[in-house]
Amino acid sequence: MVTVTVQRTGTVGDIMLSASGLGANVSAAFSPNPIPASATTSQATIAIAGGSAPATTSITVTGTAGATQHTATLSVTSTTISVTGTIRGNRAGVKVGIIGKQSVTSGAGGVFMFTDVIPPYDIYTFADGGVTTSPTPTVFYFKGLTRPDPTVSAATTSTLPRILLCGIIIGSPCPNAAISGTRTGPGTNTDPIVFAWTGDTGSVLSPVLNNDGTYSATIQWRNGDSTNGGTLHALQLTRKASGAPNTFIGYARTTPPALSDGMAATINLAAAPVNSTATLSGTINGPGGAYPSPSISLFQQFGTTQAALWTTSTTTTVDATFPLIAAAGGTSLFATVTDGTGTSTFVQPLTATVTVSFAMPPAAVLDAPADMATGVTTSTHFTWTSAPSTINEVNVTTSTPTRAAYKIFTTTSDVTLPVVPELTLPANQSFSWRVVAYGPNASIDEAAASKELEAVSSSDYQGSPHAQTFTTFRAFTSAP
Repeated sequence: MVTVTVQRTGTVGDIMLSASGLGANVSAAFSPNPIPASATTSQATIAIAGGSAPATTSITVTGTAGATQHTATLSVTSTTISVTGTIRGNRAGVKVGIIGKQSVTSGAGGVFMFTDVIPPYDIYTFADGGVTTSPTPTVFYFKGLTRPDPTVSAATTSTLPRILLCGIIIGSPCPNAAISGTRTGPGTNTDPIVFAWTGDTGSVLSPVLNNDGTYSATIQWRNGDSTNGGTLHALQLTRKASGAPNTFIGYARTTPPALSDGMAATINLAAAPVNSTATLSGTINGPGGAYPSPSISLFQQFGTTQAALWTTSTTTTVDATFPLIAAAGGTSLFATVTDGTGTSTFVQPLTATVTVSFAMPPAAVLDAPADMATGVTTSTHFTWTSAPSTINEVNVTTSTPTRAAYKIFTTTSDVTLPVVPELTLPANQSFSWRVVAYGPNASIDEAAASKELEAVSSSDYQGSPHAQTFTTFRAFTSAP
């Protein structure tokens, strides 16, 4: 980046800047342009296309105001770096390419290396994604990196989970066990209790609290096993008028013998006082415009599962207490809102008293190609408008008759589909596409940091506050 400074004589107003002598691989952009009458400087951003050979280029910058022109010459020398990166998860055997370079395969520990790379550079990985029985060739494409030590993701395959239709087909109940027991410890028999079960896809269904200090509930599971091992958690609390937690009275956790389908079990709960709590206050504002106020929830993590401590709709104010129980896990504040064309989500991990103030970003607004466009090629520009300080992930997928997927990471709002030898764009085929955005992020290099881009999850109770947005899908058909 270069600062262009102008000097005016007399009453010269706005000055328009332009650049010539750039060559095919060099581009220049000025901000602001024109330089208004009230200013004297503009920032010139000079970019070298990835894969270019090292060279020195003389660029002529011209300032024009009416019939008056003046020029200055910039000498731009491109330098190279060595890029030593890692496939996330330390995966060996993944194809990696930098545009303009011969692709390589990651070695032990997922390490790969390229020399004589001119930043910014575009790097991609190629691997199969989806399910093992019908894998999808997938390109992850990182656009405009500058760091010499990228950690990049690649697609992975997985086996289909074992999904049963219990509870869906009439007469096909899920395996379940009735549980009951006594409740002892601090609190009263009328204070609400949040239950959670950390077993195999298990959930506590409709617990009943009795005035004599007993409870009853049903736990069901959907993995098809006849037994279900886990831990029962019970957190007793009081609530504010809004329904938000006010005080936490007692916490119990018990790991009984494995439950058996159809067999009743007794699980007595002996609660200990909750001696450490923190407070949450502040506001979470939606993106505005057509978006309503967000839905806000407070989630408590219990081992491998979670339970909602509080859920409310269309509000911006938070005022709650949350527990600090190391044995239970953490707490998170989760917000979501949609306007019908996009969804915005936000999570604030909670580890201490905090006053939150966050404006949720709007989802990107898709521009081109139009929905149901035809004749799309690798020269077609995909454009949109997105919030600042976000990294955009453009998802493009197809499955019939040829499977293919592209995932492009960029901070710009204009991309074309990658041209890589490993995955040619299938011809005359229907695709879907959307834009997912992550923020706040300072630069595209954060997409290739050792810590992966943070998706928003209600079970995210560690790290920094962050947001994620999703557009709805559009469709297009590739050219014949």
